[in-house]
Amino acid sequence: MTQQEFDIATKQAIPQFYMGKGDRRRLENIPWHVPLEEWPEHGVIGLAVRRGESRHPVIFLESEGWRYALKETTPHMAEREINNLHEIENRGIPVLSAIGSVTVAKPPVLLDTHGPGGLPQYISGDRCYTVTRLAQRVVPHSLLFSLPFRRRTKRRLLEAVAVLPILLLRRHLTSEQDPMQAYFSIFQHKWKLSRKASYEVPLEEAGSGLGYARGKKRKTRCC
Repeated sequence: MTQQEFDIATKQAIPQFYMGKGDRRRLENIPWHVPLEEWPEHGVIGLAVRRGESRHPVIFLESEGWRYALKETTPHMAEREINNLHEIENRGIPVLSAIGSVTVAKPPVLLDTHGPGGLPQYISGDRCYTVTRLAQRVVPHSLLFSLPFRRRTKRRLLEAVAVLPILLLRRHLTSEQDPMQAYFSIFQHKWKLSRKASYEVPLEEAGSGLGYARGKKRKTRCC
């Protein structure tokens, strides 16, 4: 084995923690080298906590009296989610407390055997986990909207759900861009991407395709 191969293998075996030392110490013994859904087979016992709907694997854990919620996703999505949680918290809105993330390097995944120029095309196989502090009282959206609220209360909840993404979107808009127009442009783009891909494309990915990720700003057109 060459030094380069050894360095690559070592990097893939060691998870990268992006959080405080205390939280890292409490979580570093988790079997990060296997997918989250296989953790129970390696002795990880999750908490029996009611959870909301999620398209990603999620587990709730307790370590030294601290309770955590961990979600498996991609590095890009984890970074965006942690940043959004910090942004919401900075606005004074009650939200899950973001601890950080853990990235596990994995070999690239073959996407197409005949990509551009006839060469194989690969995508990153890295896994990432968002880590948040498990709140004492959390009401899943699926339960919240099933409660018999008055019509006025339900309308206020729906307005809050609609306004929050627009407030977050303002970080990536120029002064000439209309947040409402950009908001609906992203949803329209999301619908087209999902229809083409035959699965639901995440909203963040759709926004990235229109240039709203990582501070990129450009004007959008309604399709």
